[in-house]
Amino acid sequence: MEHSKKTLIGSLVGYSAVVLLIAFVGAISIFQIGTLGENVEYLAKDVAGKVKNSTELEPALLNMKTAVEEFVRSSRDDSSEADQSIKKVNQVLGKAEEEIKDDDTLETLNEIKLLTDEYVEKYRDIANMISIRNKNQSSIVSIGNDIYEELGMLSEEHQGGVLSDKIARLQNRFLEATVDVEKYFVTYDAQYAISTEDKITLILDEFGVVEEELQDVMYTIEDDYLDTFLGVSAVISKMNQMIDQELFPIAPKIMALTKEISDSGWADMETARQGAENRVGSTRTLIIILGIIAIALGMLIGFISSTRAARAERENERQRSCRGRHGNVSEF
Repeated sequence: MEHSKKTLIGSLVGYSAVVLLIAFVGAISIFQIGTLGENVEYLAKDVAGKVKNSTELEPALLNMKTAVEEFVRSSRDDSSEADQSIKKVNQVLGKAEEEIKDDDTLETLNEIKLLTDEYVEKYRDIANMISIRNKNQSSIVSIGNDIYEELGMLSEEHQGGVLSDKIARLQNRFLEATVDVEKYFVTYDAQYAISTEDKITLILDEFGVVEEELQDVMYTIEDDYLDTFLGVSAVISKMNQMIDQELFPIAPKIMALTKEISDSGWADMETARQGAENRVGSTRTLIIILGIIAIALGMLIGFISSTRAARAERENERQRSCRGRHGNVSEF
């Protein structure tokens, strides 16, 4: 009886160990599933959000760069396309600031915003210069046409007179200067600005002392035409310098920082994916190992219990047999 009781207690202890092991496997599974859920949430929200915002930001910035560069290299006044692209970039940046939580990414995003603000400020300054340039270009062309027409009328008035040849030479020289002006306004090549100034300076030197009939037109050539042209060419020269040295170098810096965010997002996504896979794999392996251990332990406990039970049964049988023999002896 005592032996059976010990066997029962041993069996209960063994099976309790198996139950505890199974419970431990369950607890580990629940913990790993919770951790995996956190990884999935991080992957779905933070990492995916970073990648999503970078994929929206890159084309918006590229579109802004293209629109701004096309505008500043053109001769048109309409900047609506460039302005719309800048507005879109600011919207995307604002949305990214709200959605991205990673401190390092937010720091990079702030650098992008500062550079974008600088880029837009340079663009605004250049856009103002373009407006001034275009207005003064039209003014110079109009003044040139008026001067040429006035010289033509003076030539007709003094046809056959002593001033006729002088006016004709002045008109031809001025026409040569206006041709260079037109070439400059088409190409914005500095050589045409230099040649224009040289030709008009020669006109002023050659016809510096003129008859009263030519004084007004000479003043117009010097004060209105040449001075206005020099002012416009100075604005254009400064503008081109700003475009090449101040505006254009900013865009590649912005694009490089945007690529950093994109690359970081994809790298984080890959790391999180691999982490999730590794965690799933390790959890599966651990559960299999603990399951095998639980099964083996259960089998071992079962074997031990059955062995003990068989031994106890044999002991009981022996004791009954002994009692039976003692009973027979007493009868004799």
